[in-house]
Amino acid sequence: MIIQGVSRSNAVQGFWYLLDKKRPDNEKVKFLGFANTDGHYKDIAQEWEAIALGTHAEKPFYHASINLRDDEKLTPEQWERAIQHTAERLGLSQNEYLAVMHEKEGRGEHVHLFFNRISLETGHAINMGWDYMKRERAARELEKEFGLERVKGGLYLEKGEKRPERGPIDREVDEANRKGVNLYKWRQEIRAIVATEIEKNENVRGWEIIEALEAKGHIVAVGRKDNLMIIAPDGAPKRMPQNLGITKKSGEWERLFGEIDPRALPNVEQAQEIQKKRAQEIEQEKEKKAQRREARLYERPDMVSQQRDAMKDLKDKKKDNSLRPERPDPARRQERDSAKCAAHQAQNERPVSVGYSQRLSNAHPVTQAEVRKEETKARTEQTESKQLRASRAAMQEVFDQIREERAQERENAPNRERGGGRERER
Repeated sequence: MIIQGVSRSNAVQGFWYLLDKKRPDNEKVKFLGFANTDGHYKDIAQEWEAIALGTHAEKPFYHASINLRDDEKLTPEQWERAIQHTAERLGLSQNEYLAVMHEKEGRGEHVHLFFNRISLETGHAINMGWDYMKRERAARELEKEFGLERVKGGLYLEKGEKRPERGPIDREVDEANRKGVNLYKWRQEIRAIVATEIEKNENVRGWEIIEALEAKGHIVAVGRKDNLMIIAPDGAPKRMPQNLGITKKSGEWERLFGEIDPRALPNVEQAQEIQKKRAQEIEQEKEKKAQRREARLYERPDMVSQQRDAMKDLKDKKKDNSLRPERPDPARRQERDSAKCAAHQAQNERPVSVGYSQRLSNAHPVTQAEVRKEETKARTEQTESKQLRASRAAMQEVFDQIREERAQERENAPNRERGGGRERER
């Protein structure tokens, strides 16, 4: 069982996603009902949106989903138990929420829960910090209760069970998209090298591992305080224990690398220079291969072979991104936009829309249409701010009234306590 969840800012859109039966990917949509509230779902969604406007919460709703394996099934009573237990672990059992079951092709049954995080007693949103721990704890408990196959997670491990290897984190995914360097795959590669060396020889030493890493193009260096570092493909030095997956507490690191003399290794700057030279040599070798390929491209006499070679050469160039168009120089773009704007000003014409770089330099005059647009935008923002303050004030009155009614009910109720095996009034 896997329970996922995320905070959201739009209740109407969330309700539409859960209850829309015309979505092509949904084979079956079953409305399981509301909790702690009554009414039509359209009215309830608008009511939740109105309550959220009276608070400072940016994401006042929470969307959770309970997912099973394709071959697992639960009875309606078990699903009801799973929903209640998940809401309790998330701390949202007293809040309003919606439950809907979906069934999709290749996925099976799964239940969506949409919560209103705003408490009607306090007027504040329930804190959802560390919600992944709460969700994983609920999933492990439900698996044990229903006899389902246990999913290996990073938390709540059984006795003697090893923590599973983590996947790429968001920062690594962003670096891979931005720099074109996949540090997750790189880490998997160097760990596989170390695992292979240990499998070959249980008494392997650190020097042998370092030589195996360098044979595959990885460079080991020494950092400050004589810490061993390994240079990543983007040139950044990374700590070896964390990236090789060897913990110092277990004593394995000291056994493997404790005898290595840091003075025999290059420092980080020297290792980065070595990596740059290797990268240049690789690029030069690629250029030589391309030149040799072009030299023998039209050596074959028949036209069919020449066309086949030309198409193959074109595919190879596309593959190594040598035909990717270069981005225009920002300085040249700004110079072009300035000349374009100056030419129109000289002709006493209305300035045309110019590039973003020219707008940043403020080289063109502001037109009346732009002034009116900014004034309209300012008035709209001022009106929305007034409406938001009025809505918050109205909701605060509602919350104060609810608290006064709850306090009055507690005062009027008989105050009893248990003691000495019997009930007595204070």
